[in-house]
Amino acid sequence: MKRYLFLICGLILSLSCFAAPPALQCLSLFNRQDIRQSGHKVVIIQKPDKTSYSLTVQNEAKLCTEISTMIESDRKQASSVVESYEGAEHSLIITIDHNNTELKIIYRSPSADACDLFITGPTEAYK
Repeated sequence: MKRYLFLICGLILSLSCFAAPPALQCLSLFNRQDIRQSGHKVVIIQKPDKTSYSLTVQNEAKLCTEISTMIESDRKQASSVVESYEGAEHSLIITIDHNNTELKIIYRSPSADACDLFITGPTEAYK
């Protein structure tokens, strides 16, 4: 009997993990006060059905490297990736499928000390 209870609890726990929204590393940037207060351009657009986040960084190579590392971590969850290089510019479009919704992460780095990050998707995908 205990074995069946353990099996049922394990099954319920594993199913709840599938229902959890994706934990995006780069999404945590928009909650950091140091980024909001340091002169970077931060835009958050919230509508009932769609939420978008945008961050523009200029003249800060350390932060761009940190963002790039977060993007690579989030890339592991991608259902599709489009990547391009043109000279020193690096662009990346990541699509993450979750619960019949699609989150898009768009990253562009024209140089080592500048980058743009844009995340958009249905509002329920972030919950």
